[in-house]
Amino acid sequence: MEEGSLTNSLAGHCRAIDDAGFFQTVVESMQEAVFVLQGENICYANSFALSLTGYSEHELLGMPFLAIIQEDFQEEFRQTNILGKGCGEKCNQHEMQLARKDEGVVWVSYCIRMIQLNNRPVRLCIASDITEQKHLNEALRLNKERWLFALEGSGDGVWDYNFLTGVNTVSKRMKEILGFDMTLPNANYYLNDWAERLHPDSQAKTLQLFQDILDNKTDNYAIEQQVRSESGEYVWLLTRGKVIDRSETGNPIRLIGTAGDITEFKMLMENQQRLVNHNELLEKEVERRTKALRLAKDKADHASAEKTRFLASASHDLRQPMQAMSLYIEILSQRLKQSEDIEMIAALRESHSSMGRIMDALLDISKLDAGVVVPKLQPIKLNILIDNLIRDYSLIAQKKKIDLRARLTCCDVESDLMMLECILNNLVSNAICYTEDHGKILVACRCRQGKVLVEVRDTGIGIPEEQLEHIFDEFYQLGNPERDRSKGLGLGLSIVNRMVHLLPDHTIEVASRSGHGSCFRITLPKAETVETASAPSALSLQHESFAGMRVLILEDDAAIRKSAAILMQEWGCEVMIAGSSGEALAIVKDGWMPDALIADYRLPCNATGLQVAQEIRTLFKKQIPAVIMTGETQEEVLQEITNSGVFMLQKPVMPAKLKLFLRQNRP
Repeated sequence: MEEGSLTNSLAGHCRAIDDAGFFQTVVESMQEAVFVLQGENICYANSFALSLTGYSEHELLGMPFLAIIQEDFQEEFRQTNILGKGCGEKCNQHEMQLARKDEGVVWVSYCIRMIQLNNRPVRLCIASDITEQKHLNEALRLNKERWLFALEGSGDGVWDYNFLTGVNTVSKRMKEILGFDMTLPNANYYLNDWAERLHPDSQAKTLQLFQDILDNKTDNYAIEQQVRSESGEYVWLLTRGKVIDRSETGNPIRLIGTAGDITEFKMLMENQQRLVNHNELLEKEVERRTKALRLAKDKADHASAEKTRFLASASHDLRQPMQAMSLYIEILSQRLKQSEDIEMIAALRESHSSMGRIMDALLDISKLDAGVVVPKLQPIKLNILIDNLIRDYSLIAQKKKIDLRARLTCCDVESDLMMLECILNNLVSNAICYTEDHGKILVACRCRQGKVLVEVRDTGIGIPEEQLEHIFDEFYQLGNPERDRSKGLGLGLSIVNRMVHLLPDHTIEVASRSGHGSCFRITLPKAETVETASAPSALSLQHESFAGMRVLILEDDAAIRKSAAILMQEWGCEVMIAGSSGEALAIVKDGWMPDALIADYRLPCNATGLQVAQEIRTLFKKQIPAVIMTGETQEEVLQEITNSGVFMLQKPVMPAKLKLFLRQNRP
């Protein structure tokens, strides 16, 4: 019985229900959920309703009915409840999702009616569980969409043959290929018709395939065959078929497949064969050259793919020991205060920084090649960015007695801060590298027609005209045949070019003459004026203490784990370390709640730092600050971390960045 009809019966055609015992006996026997609502609250629910929602009777009675309705359906239910039908009126069906106690959801079809129960006006809600029906309907819908896509979106004709009826149903494209009357229904011919249309050269092989299908020797086939169209001409078809249903005795019931028109291809093949017959030597030469070109292309593609994989893999693997080195250098700098020790630490830090720059360049290239870099556009104070750039390179410029200056404008730009910093850093670094002692470098910017132009001009050695087209190639350098690594890798301009083309409305131009210097010009979109915020200085972070701050370090690399723990303790933190997700969760489940979590992404047993961070937050019901340190470059991994909202630092992580993270999240 449908819910509406059942509700009508319970309502007794507007007669009041005085016998509550009789009412309960009836509804307890029903295989639908029955709720009686007094006001907004549940005053009765039958056993099926308790089973459906997962609540006990004690929990459910007195609960607002809206509390078990999914939020998206609450407003619709309010309207249905307000307009609840009275006795004798038709009860319309509605659908909604109920929230179970175990956080699952069930689909129900329900109706509401006003009744009198023991002389009290109440609302009677009867709901049927239609969850399985919903899932089946969704599966059917998806199957139908796939089939419709095959019918309408495929360039091939589609057919469906029923062995029981002999009817072969075809798609619109199938009729087009054979020139059928488009006004006729799709099921418009039978197997015998099809066999009669086969070219004599195609009949034997095709009929043998059908016989193999009948004998249950095969379920799949593909064949090239000639079929007569309505015009009387034969067309070549590449036909593929598959048996999708057989009877218990193995007899085929349904065969579906596709047929592609390969007539033009066959004609081309015949023409080609005629050319081969007339000029076999020429064809062999063409084949040889084609094979050589294909082999060369395959080698080039393989080399490019191998290079990308190598860069990503090497970058990740080398960042692990680089990370440990960075932390140990910071520890030594805090413990060793003798002048000769300070000099050695400075030299060690410079060597480590040089390695880091090389690793950063390799990582940038691998990420750009992998397509994982997604610009995060924001308004940027260009003056501040260039001021910081000039300050950072001033000491290096002074060593070469280079006059490094900036000519600024008040314009702000719309760009990605990290990428724009990388672009300008590479251009200024290149200018210093290729400008001789006592030279000049000017970083200038100006507004023009809604755009902002940033130029890096130098009086350096310049670029010969014949080499201008190569300067953005990977590993290409001027005047460095010996590959002196102190002059860089030759990746800077390649990275600049890729980033500029990745950023919307950004362009790059270069003008240069050998012996007269160079000018690199970046064009950027102008932005609205933005407010500035001062960042903490390195000096303010250097001597900062984090006494008593609880930090949980989760890292499977023993060297990084140990060095990070020592460094955090030097800063005054109370530190716990873990080498796996199990160890980390054991620590916090003992009641030790961290103020911050520093975790590697990839952990033993296929666990991740993101998963552990979420479990800890769930355990304490608190958004514990967390940072993921990773050397991963895979697009899906970086996107997962970005989407999670957890802060990410790319290895090797400088200690100052860790200290800044602690400072921003200190309790």
